[in-house]
Amino acid sequence: ERQLSIENDLKKEVENLQAKHESAKMGYQAESEMYQVSLEQFAQQERRITELDSSFEHASTKTTGSSSGVSSDLSDSDNDTSESEINSPTQDLIRKEQLTKSENIAVERQISQTNNLKEE
Repeated sequence: ERQLSIENDLKKEVENLQAKHESAKMGYQAESEMYQVSLEQFAQQERRITELDSSFEHASTKTTGSSSGVSSDLSDSDNDTSESEINSPTQDLIRKEQLTKSENIAVERQISQTNNLKEE
């Protein structure tokens, strides 16, 4: 009778440990997936930063090129076209920067969630 009681206690303990193991395994898988998503988003941000840098350099080149003094001989309509070309890359930079900021917030949230899972 005592042996039967010990066996039942051990079976319950084994079942509890198996459940904890399964839970830990699922948590590890979820954490790995979130980490992978974070890495992918980080890579996207790096590519966007590179794009922004090249767009910024391109916009800077146009800005400095149009201020060379040659534009003073152009008509007003030519100047308007030149200004819209300069504004367009700037507006693109602003839009891309806003996207990057929102992605940074998303990555920070995921990192925070990952850290919270590790602490648990």
